[in-house]
Amino acid sequence: MSELKPGEGGRKFISAFNQVVAVDSLEIAQAVVNKVKKGDINGARFLAEITGAKAQCNQPPQKPHRQLLAYSPDQLAAQPEWPDSHDPESDTGFGGREPEN
Repeated sequence: MSELKPGEGGRKFISAFNQVVAVDSLEIAQAVVNKVKKGDINGARFLAEITGAKAQCNQPPQKPHRQLLAYSPDQLAAQPEWPDSHDPESDTGFGGREPEN
């Protein structure tokens, strides 16, 4: 066996693995799915990882945006002003009004 540079063995293994998977991908996929159907949790995690389902599950659900005010500031600014009903002559100075006779 010839001496390999560091990392070269890993690259060769990955290359060989990719070739085998390319040839037998349908059978491999069916075997993984069959194991998951029988309850294999590691197969389920593997499927979730390669299909991207794991990334989708980790995202928190989007909450609907709630508007806290009945009107936005722009809508309030567009409203006509209310007429001032304060009559200075009926002011008692104590925040109340004189009783009507």
